[in-house]
Amino acid sequence: MMQEYSVENLNDIGCFVVLDDSENQLFEVAEMEFTEVLEIGNLHYLHGVKILSDSYGEDVYLPIEVQKC
Repeated sequence: MMQEYSVENLNDIGCFVVLDDSENQLFEVAEMEFTEVLEIGNLHYLHGVKILSDSYGEDVYLPIEVQKC
């Protein structure tokens, strides 16, 4: 991720918030710049980016269960 954003430390791009599944009400989709589903290993996360100011944002991750049909 640091290579993707071309930064030397994570303080330069904001913060990362990892919620547990009981904190799903804290993931406000309307507040996110965008959302996507990420697969990391065998786990799936709803990932959103919330822009807080011109140079600061939050990456928010909420674990989800993906149902495959």
